[in-house]
Amino acid sequence: MEDIRAIYRIFNNLKYEMENNGWVYQWHLGDEPIKVTHKFNPPVTPEEFQLFEKYFPNMKLPASYKAFLSCSNGMELFCGEEGRDDYLCYPAPDTDRFNIPFNEWLERYIVCQGHEFWYFLNP
Repeated sequence: MEDIRAIYRIFNNLKYEMENNGWVYQWHLGDEPIKVTHKFNPPVTPEEFQLFEKYFPNMKLPASYKAFLSCSNGMELFCGEEGRDDYLCYPAPDTDRFNIPFNEWLERYIVCQGHEFWYFLNP
């Protein structure tokens, strides 16, 4: 179930970690934890949302994803000193790659500390 309040809670907690500590530990199976950061982009403006809806009238963004974009137009999670060489993006609404709302996807991704949780039960 979509829960836009969850997006604000997640975003505020991530920002709090960065403002107070400047880093978090990311745990790795069979290895030592490393210090990583989160980087946030500026939020999408109401005008940008209107432009998107004008140019893509048939594509409806999920409410939780719009809430996320209103906090940050993308972010880099779990960035270590060596940087990330992978890129992860939540699938477009018209795909069936994940059948969970964005807020659940984001929360699971953070709980799994940037690891691909969708492979945990189906390797």
